[in-house]
Amino acid sequence: MAQNPELDHLIEAMARYVIDLPRGIAIHLPKFKDGNVTDIEFIWGNNTFQSWQKEPLQVGALGSKIRHQFDELLPHLTRAWFEGQSIQFFSGSGISKYSGIEVETIWSKVEDVIVEWGDDINSKISEKLSLN
Repeated sequence: MAQNPELDHLIEAMARYVIDLPRGIAIHLPKFKDGNVTDIEFIWGNNTFQSWQKEPLQVGALGSKIRHQFDELLPHLTRAWFEGQSIQFFSGSGISKYSGIEVETIWSKVEDVIVEWGDDINSKISEKLSLN
């Protein structure tokens, strides 16, 4: 776990309630330089979050090393940390063979971490297929 009793409690609570939800959920520890969020360290992810990874992420993995176009996340991470929440929208053409799927990710500050609440991508793909 995170070696912090309060953070460990948060992770245990999240794991108990969201481990099998169909949307990807992850907990990240922000990294700072000169008062700005410059990176995130992966702490935990539910089954759906991990299923979208090429290999399951290990605790301590840095967002700047494992995410494509990480710099585009920095404004969202900074807003989430200092304002409590940020919503990111992007086209899901790179995540599936189906184009035109808009994906929403909510970044929110909880305690001393940033929680990533991903979209239910499989549901959006199914919806897109049913419309065709």
